Amino acid sequence: VQAEPGGPVERRLLDLVYQPIAGADGTVSGIFVQGLDITDRIGLERAVREAEVRNRQILDSVMDYAIIATDLHGLVTSWNEGAQRILGWSEAEMLG
Repeated sequence: VQAEPGGPVERRLLDLVYQPIAGADGTVSGIFVQGLDITDRIGLERAVREAEVRNRQILDSVMDYAIIATDLHGLVTSWNEGAQRILGWSEAEMLG
């Protein structure tokens, strides 16, 4: 997309919806097209995924400390290798 003539060209991601326009008799007389720019959302989702991977790598590399994450209800949502080594239970046994 080029917002202004002579301006920089930007790559944008669009979510497109196509809807037939039909008359009372059901005959299609056209197509309505609506596009939603989802570029920013996709970029944010990618950044969150990358941060989650990075955090998981950090947590998994810590072996001398037990790092345990819980949700607001106290249920275990994450359990690092150090916690498994120190406490003896695997993450699969402790999640939830």
